[in-house]
Amino acid sequence: MPSLAQKQTPRSPWPLAVVLATADSASRSEPIPVVTYQHVGNGRVVVIEGAGMWRWAFLSPRNQADDEVYGRLWRSMLRWLVANVRLLPSQPLRLSTDKVTCLSKENVVAELLLRQETVGDKVPVVELHGPGLIDVPRTVIPTPSGDYPGQFRVPFGSLPEGRYRAQVVGADPSDAAAIVAFDVRENLQERLDVTARPDTLRLLADKSNGALFEQLSPQLLAKRFEAHLDRVRPERIVRTSAWDRWWVLIATLAVCSVTWGMRRWSGLV
Repeated sequence: MPSLAQKQTPRSPWPLAVVLATADSASRSEPIPVVTYQHVGNGRVVVIEGAGMWRWAFLSPRNQADDEVYGRLWRSMLRWLVANVRLLPSQPLRLSTDKVTCLSKENVVAELLLRQETVGDKVPVVELHGPGLIDVPRTVIPTPSGDYPGQFRVPFGSLPEGRYRAQVVGADPSDAAAIVAFDVRENLQERLDVTARPDTLRLLADKSNGALFEQLSPQLLAKRFEAHLDRVRPERIVRTSAWDRWWVLIATLAVCSVTWGMRRWSGLV
């Protein structure tokens, strides 16, 4: 896309914000977020960190081939925002999950959205049906999520393998927005993919102040381990008396013997 007339330089992306486009900066080594969005309440907020988007509409003669970029961008963005509304005007509530397939070792959490006019009423409970449940169905009470009215979390916890279906109690059975289905599977990726990942190992080594060896030998490992012990161990100073050394005792006896011999040879003894 053409350049902007002015770019704002945010300190850091806002938590839970998704960066859609970045720009290079001469003053910073890392790219600057230009287009970001975040879920707020029941909708999305898109932020463009810059000024001068009119350049995208009034292109120079040499860039006339990209004349449709400006219109296509806004049409696509508006279509994306409208098509992904989390709670449609005709829906009093909506139950959804972030993922259709979850792992058996992670906590499955659903989201329940209610209209603001129904927030003051009693929050409906959610029933979970599935083959891996001992007590079928399991009743879960939604909890408020953040400070946004009408937004609730439905924690299902860790579930065994199987296909599950959650439904809002008291809702119309034909309402598809009140029902959500998801699968729980084992994490087979770690079992199938057993190859080492140098990038992950290098990241772990950097975070833990370790070292990554491309080719390792027992001698090099022992040498690096000794150097590590010398670096982390505190310095110890041990004072030893001179009389505890054998060569000092022998030297003292030798000097005494030579002195006594010379005195006896001189007739002093």
